[in-house]
Amino acid sequence: MALEMCRIIPKHTHERLRVAKKVRKQFLLDPEKLRKAREYLRAKTDTETVDRALEAVAINAELNAAHAEFVMGEGEILDVYGRLDE
Repeated sequence: MALEMCRIIPKHTHERLRVAKKVRKQFLLDPEKLRKAREYLRAKTDTETVDRALEAVAINAELNAAHAEFVMGEGEILDVYGRLDE
């Protein structure tokens, strides 16, 4: 598979999400959506569910940005197995 042979590297690498100080917030959430998300994410608490969901959104945004850079010709492919020259 092509993804196993190479890796897409964005032009501007993004720092990994930093561990920030936690803040207390209050939200009105649909309990059924929260239950489904908690089950899907295999989280132990509602707080962990929301935290994992927010992390997934942030990572998805990074992937979308890297993909956009690659499509615009600004990214590069790192040939980790040396097979693209063949």
